[in-house]
Amino acid sequence: MRSVRLSRRNFVKGAALTVVTTANVSSLCNFTTQEPQKTVKGKQKPTIYTPEKISNARENIARYDWAKSEKDRVVAEADHYLTRGLHYWWGLITPQSLPRSYAVNEVGGSPTTGLKINEFGTYPYTYNAFAHPWKITDPSTGLQYPSNDFAGYYTSGLDVNGIFTPALADRSLLKNTLYPDKPVNWGVDDGFGWVDENGNRFTFVAYYVHWALWDHKGLISRALSAFRQAFVFTGNPVYAQAGIVMLVRIADVYPDMDSLCYKWEDGFRNSHGGTGQGKVLGCIWETEYLPDMIRAYDAFFLSFKDEAVLTFLRSQSFTANRKIPLDSAAAIQLHIEEGFIKQIFPAIKKAQIHGNTGMHQMVLALAAVAYDTFPDTKEWLNFNFQAGERLSSPNWHVTGGNLLAVLVNDLDRDGFGYEASPDYNNLWFVHLKLVADILLDYKGYTGADLYKNPKFRKMFYSFFNLILSDHFTAQIGDSGATGNRGIIVDPKDFACGYQVYKDPLLARLAYYFNGNTSQGMRGDIFSRNPLEISAEIDRVILKEGAFSYESVNLSGYGFAALRKTFPESEVRGGIQKEQHDLWLYFGRSGGHGHSDKLNIGLHAFGLDLAPDLGYPERTGEWPSRLEWTRNTISHNTVVVDECMQTDSWEGTPLHFENHDFIRLIDVDASKAYPQTSEYRRTVAMVSVDDEQVYYLDLFRISGGNHHHFSFHGGESLSVSTSGIRLTPQSGGTYAGADVSYATRKDSKGGWDYKGSGFHYLKNAERDTDPACPFSVDWLLVGNRESVQQQEPHLKLTMLNCVDDVALADGIPPVNGRNPASLRYMVAHRKGVDLQSVFISVLEPYLNHSQINSCEKVSVRCNNLPVADTIAVAVKVCLKNGRTDYLVQSTNPAMRLWVDGKYVFQGFFGALAERNGKIVKGFISDGGFIGKPAGVFVKNAVPAVTGTVTGFTKELRGDNCLIVSLDRKILLPESLKGRTIYINNEGKRNATYRIEAVSKTGSRKLELALGNVTLIQRFADDHQTSSWYIYDIAEGDKFRIPMSSSKLIHRF
Repeated sequence: MRSVRLSRRNFVKGAALTVVTTANVSSLCNFTTQEPQKTVKGKQKPTIYTPEKISNARENIARYDWAKSEKDRVVAEADHYLTRGLHYWWGLITPQSLPRSYAVNEVGGSPTTGLKINEFGTYPYTYNAFAHPWKITDPSTGLQYPSNDFAGYYTSGLDVNGIFTPALADRSLLKNTLYPDKPVNWGVDDGFGWVDENGNRFTFVAYYVHWALWDHKGLISRALSAFRQAFVFTGNPVYAQAGIVMLVRIADVYPDMDSLCYKWEDGFRNSHGGTGQGKVLGCIWETEYLPDMIRAYDAFFLSFKDEAVLTFLRSQSFTANRKIPLDSAAAIQLHIEEGFIKQIFPAIKKAQIHGNTGMHQMVLALAAVAYDTFPDTKEWLNFNFQAGERLSSPNWHVTGGNLLAVLVNDLDRDGFGYEASPDYNNLWFVHLKLVADILLDYKGYTGADLYKNPKFRKMFYSFFNLILSDHFTAQIGDSGATGNRGIIVDPKDFACGYQVYKDPLLARLAYYFNGNTSQGMRGDIFSRNPLEISAEIDRVILKEGAFSYESVNLSGYGFAALRKTFPESEVRGGIQKEQHDLWLYFGRSGGHGHSDKLNIGLHAFGLDLAPDLGYPERTGEWPSRLEWTRNTISHNTVVVDECMQTDSWEGTPLHFENHDFIRLIDVDASKAYPQTSEYRRTVAMVSVDDEQVYYLDLFRISGGNHHHFSFHGGESLSVSTSGIRLTPQSGGTYAGADVSYATRKDSKGGWDYKGSGFHYLKNAERDTDPACPFSVDWLLVGNRESVQQQEPHLKLTMLNCVDDVALADGIPPVNGRNPASLRYMVAHRKGVDLQSVFISVLEPYLNHSQINSCEKVSVRCNNLPVADTIAVAVKVCLKNGRTDYLVQSTNPAMRLWVDGKYVFQGFFGALAERNGKIVKGFISDGGFIGKPAGVFVKNAVPAVTGTVTGFTKELRGDNCLIVSLDRKILLPESLKGRTIYINNEGKRNATYRIEAVSKTGSRKLELALGNVTLIQRFADDHQTSSWYIYDIAEGDKFRIPMSSSKLIHRF
């Protein structure tokens, strides 16, 4: 890892080379603005809903049924809202004097059913602002809260300005009118919650104000959005009138909004990431509803002079109390700008509007463009790109939007942010793309085109790699629900990327995720030629063919997927024959990540066979989140010394293969524990035939005194075992018979918790002297899309000896969607400075296993036995008559004798025999495998080695390595598609796929890496100017392991 100084000019040059068809593009380091010659005092015209966009929309509505349907839907919704009248929408806007809270009682749950309410979801109460104003319904009982007439109470407390003032309200209305069998004060809320006889506060009204009114899906945003779109699509002034009335009232109350006044410890919960900051809502969710209001300001801008609006505003009883009467278009414009639009920038600087990466930057960019007033707009946008951070002293504040540093520093080479979670990383992409689109269409601030930044461009190519078996997104960190289907990619994003970059891969991905068709693909309603993209994509598919998945290793993010796709996706006998896959995660664990290095998951038959628990019941310092959901024990990996893994960035890939017979990933993550010198997992997918696979899983650990191998299947009808005799434990949990469920005894609580999490495994059964081998078989619950009259199974056979083994129930987050429990298997070994090799065969199958037997066989060198810690060999006998031998060695130079019949030298080898004859063979990073009299597979070059002599040092979209080989190779082109492993001795691994090879000398090669950059970050986080830190340096040594195979009989 090295830092190199580049001039600003070279940086700009690098940025300019990132777009295929555009030259001399200005860098994101150098902004220019097209300002009027003299300062403009106010906004002059719409800058989001430009005349061109409105014209396009109305032409499309007249021309296309889909556009007309979109218009009709919006108009119908807006018309429904209009029936309420302007006074209703004026009065709907609540002030600072009413608290907001996303929970009623997060710790205690329902007043009557307690935590049972969580079975109905994370935010379970329901509401209907029209049918039941000021009421929420407990889904676990059907009871409504509050029990008093809060509407009357609220109205009685309005002052001369229409602002709710609790001191003026009629407290005689604070009595239970719904439930005569309950005490008169039962369930009564004055806006600040009801406190029961035990001192528990329930914030019914604050929950209603948060969700039913102000949330981005609440009535205020829904109505304002409907009025805005209906007006833009039709030009009918009645929609603008209602929308402007709402904006004026929002501008009345927004300056005073401050969620910090309502304390977390008092039961008022807002999403603020622990800072307490916010305006209407917590600082994170504040970013979600603001865009609708900002866009409405721009859409209605030319209608501020509407006489109906002016007449309504004059009629309000408190008009005389205003310092500036709202009696003209200019006055309305000024009021909305001063009371709302211009509040956004200082609130962002005070961290009151501050979401996940991209969220607040998007809000500020939208506000700046909508406001379109200089020098303010320039100042706001400059701040968005300015290097900076959020600081807590002396008070919370933000020193810059940090957009350029985010792209360079915080996006890895695979295009992912520092959030481990796919869901949270996707938020980065969604919101950064919104920033890009906002600025792309704005003419007043040029040179800030995010689409021309190579790191931003890379994000378009990231998330599709995480899609598994077409229906699932890899569940990593706080992401998704346990075993539930759902994908985070959108074909419209790929289509957008194709329109910008013209890369055929993006067109093929758009086509694939649109159901392998271009039908229905189009630009949005504001596009000039919305159907043009569909025809373009069809032409690409005709020329390039449709997309199909392959195995992948994303070494920057820390994710690998071994995939076997069937020749045709089809349904046979009621089961969906789609794809087998196994994924392994070795990436970062901080933020919304889990302590889950080397966790694996599997899919087959349209099912998630071994699901991660996914998103926790609650974020923040929620006990089950910190002690269980994110803990190592809840994942399919190994716990060392009964504590969770330490936070680290990523593991180090050592091998990756994508062959028809053997697909393989090998990763070391020894930094997961400070006491381990080796923490390494090797998983091989072995093809049985066109439709069936099994896996060999080898997990090596060196260090520590206790190793707990944890594995669980999906939701199961039953779990059966062989080779072990389980005795039910009398009470308690896996932590001990005397340790109750969810009762922590092994570590400090909260964020300091580093313990085992064993107290979240209940209904334990143990075998303290298990046989070797033993098996656990999960008969899985199917779903309507996959299983009909079939029995999907996942079977694990462990071939090594362990000291004890247990089965126990782990409970997924309770949210109304997850299964009630999952059955865990925990295999335990103990010793001093322990070395373990957990050897498992995993088999997904339908109805009947395809494996007759599997066993560990002998490995010898120079006629002496070789320990499992050095090499392991496994024999698998299949029911189709084939016998497989699989061998892995941590010392590829050793010549090994396997099962007394085969010789092997290398890292990984596989042989398949039928009727005593070898029919298939494979070797990776090694010399040979076969019989002593004649090896079956031989590798001419086990690995290509050499030295890095140069590399791309600019930020650009095409990158390369210049290398010097230790020895000549006959076919340099054979390196295409292989993986180069550079010994960089840095914080992050330096593993790259070789996309192309050019010979530049007798032992000199140029290796193309495509759009994967070698830049790690700016050297100074606060100066996005002239220094880069790279993941590699000239002089670093490298290896490129090679593989060979031979086939006589396919199966």
